Amino acid sequence: MSEALLTQWKDRVLEAETEVGLIQDDINTVLEERKTLKQSSRKHLEIIEKEKKDLLRRLESVEAEAKELSAVCERTLSEKDKVEVVYIKTLDEYENMHYLVREIKDNEEQLSSREDLETRLQRESLVWAEEEHAMRNKLSKIQLQLKQQRKQQQAEQSELEEQLAALEKRQRLEQAERSSGQTAPAPSVVKTSINAGTDKRFTTDNSFSSVPTHPVPPVARAQPLKSCLKGKEAAVPISAPAITNSKLNTYRHNAYPVIASAPVSRAASQSLVYQPYNIGTDLSSAASHHQQKSLNQARAYSYCSGKDRSRAHDVLQETTNNLE
Repeated sequence: MSEALLTQWKDRVLEAETEVGLIQDDINTVLEERKTLKQSSRKHLEIIEKEKKDLLRRLESVEAEAKELSAVCERTLSEKDKVEVVYIKTLDEYENMHYLVREIKDNEEQLSSREDLETRLQRESLVWAEEEHAMRNKLSKIQLQLKQQRKQQQAEQSELEEQLAALEKRQRLEQAERSSGQTAPAPSVVKTSINAGTDKRFTTDNSFSSVPTHPVPPVARAQPLKSCLKGKEAAVPISAPAITNSKLNTYRHNAYPVIASAPVSRAASQSLVYQPYNIGTDLSSAASHHQQKSLNQARAYSYCSGKDRSRAHDVLQETTNNLE
């Protein structure tokens, strides 16, 4: 082997060593870069871990916020439902209020077009006061008239009672004369001026009151009634010429008029059948006629019921006593 080969081998060895040195340098450089990359990757991993932790914390906080938001959302939904119910109720109330406002407006219009009640009440009060005053005046006049009428009726009643007392006194005297044995007939005191029409009108006027309301002529009462026999037939009195002397002292059943008796309720307490003063004594037809009229007048007193109070007193009650 020659020196050229050795030189070549040396050159090759140098080249190889040089290449190895270069490769070794590249390896060292790569190792250093690797080391630096590891360091940088380690730093980046630390940063990533930190960021992961930060992101985890943020995620947890976000989840908590999400839970809170979900609860708030649920509460909001429930409140929304309530608000919807209140809203619907408010709409209904608003509609009702709308109708109420319309009604109030109509009432206001009606009141504005209506007559003032105070003025109307004052006017009606004045009218009522005038009517009350007029009616009070009328009532006082009526009470005064009633008082005067009552006084007049009392005076008439007292006068008639005096006449009645005089007649009863005369009747008692006549009865005493008859009981003492006198046979003379009682004198007739009936006025001849009274006719049958006046007697009938007097009896009719006094058939519903115990005291007559107009003056009565002084007529002597007839013989007191003796029995309650019901006389259905009116007997015709016998005239004086037709009576014979043999019958002067004989009782004649149909010689004098028989008057119809009182009702059964009065029959037990008072007799209403007329009989003559002295049985067996003959009387003329004129005397019998006057005695018949006298008996009718006596019956007018006997049949009458108690005089009722006047209708005005029933209507006014006790107010008429205020004037006395």
